[in-house]
Amino acid sequence: MLVIHWYGQIGYNGKNYSQNDVKRNFAIKKALGMGMTKSTLAISREFSRFAKQYSRYNIVQTKLASLLAQRLPQKKYHKIADIGCGSGAIYEALKNDNIVFDSFYALDISPEMLKLHPDSTTVHKGIFDFNDMSCFLDPVLKDCDIILSSSSLQWCEDLDSTLRAIANLHKSFYATLFTSGTFRSLHAIAQIQSPIYSQQEVIERFRNYFEITFEVLEHKLYFENNEDLFRYIKRSGVSGGQNLLSVTQMRQLLREYRLDYLEFEAVVIVANPLV
Repeated sequence: MLVIHWYGQIGYNGKNYSQNDVKRNFAIKKALGMGMTKSTLAISREFSRFAKQYSRYNIVQTKLASLLAQRLPQKKYHKIADIGCGSGAIYEALKNDNIVFDSFYALDISPEMLKLHPDSTTVHKGIFDFNDMSCFLDPVLKDCDIILSSSSLQWCEDLDSTLRAIANLHKSFYATLFTSGTFRSLHAIAQIQSPIYSQQEVIERFRNYFEITFEVLEHKLYFENNEDLFRYIKRSGVSGGQNLLSVTQMRQLLREYRLDYLEFEAVVIVANPLV
């Protein structure tokens, strides 16, 4: 059963899917509304729109991917899957930590991001929507040694359902998620609620399906001016395509935001199947 639209140098199940094939399949899926909700489409469009500039702005995501790679207990794996792989932060982090593997499955909702992900004879790329539970039925995921995900699952529409689907794979799962303390001061000044889960919500939901250990991280990223700060928000992918303010409100916030930094809050989680 082929659920994920795969493409790459090797292909999948004997088929060599080109990037055009993937884009065409993705366009058909969007047109038919096959599991593609409004927020999923917004996230995909946002990441695809700024894909070519993403590597210049994903500073915090790169740090989280490196921290996640350092928590892996082995240096050799047969198959690894990366859900929400983006432009390849996890892949690069594994390489930097000298972690080797026979096959690496790079899965993302954005075709443009997948184009930026490093290519290799070991890399297999696929369009993957973590809000569509049928994607988790693809047999390749059951063959993986471990499942990874960094800086992406905070955009799950229903984190419970996604984690349940991952738990049903009976694999160790290593993840980082941004939590609602991210942009805390900016949200307070704008008088809006964070669109992502709180750290307590994330931890509670993981505990429903896994034995976990976790660490909460906080980080400040400094900017020379507000224009650079807001440009970062738009192009880094941290906002996930969520436009919570009108243009007028955004301009007002640009004038009123007096801090020269943005706050980030994230959870690093090692999750093992319940016994």
